[in-house]
Amino acid sequence: MARRLLLGPLLSAVLLVAGCGGSNEGDRQEVVNSVKGVYNALADKDAKKVCASISEKGRKEIETATAQGGRKKQSCEQVFNLALAYGGSSLDEAKDVDVTDVKIDGDRARATIAVQNRKSQVALVKEDGAWKLGELDLTGG
Repeated sequence: MARRLLLGPLLSAVLLVAGCGGSNEGDRQEVVNSVKGVYNALADKDAKKVCASISEKGRKEIETATAQGGRKKQSCEQVFNLALAYGGSSLDEAKDVDVTDVKIDGDRARATIAVQNRKSQVALVKEDGAWKLGELDLTGG
């Protein structure tokens, strides 16, 4: 059960998306770099870097989800260390993420990503001047 909870959002990269509009080339490149950075961290199995790429709200959602059903609350890093250990070599292709269709609206952004012909949407928020992954879908699908 915990494995499904953790690997679902990790491997499918499904994130909830806020409505978005215009774009700025500097921010657009920062969004692309942020998304590629987190996917490189996934491929490298670097839980600390993955968690640093997630918004504060997203990290809190991960930690809260681990405590459901009376289980002990775990940090984002603990959750991803476990999830990445189960990922095996299947995460290697995360380095090949293609980031397209970036839309920016103020401090929110949305991008389309593709890994091995699977497309998803990622939502980002600008937090302390850096683009971070936004609200996570912790249902696994």
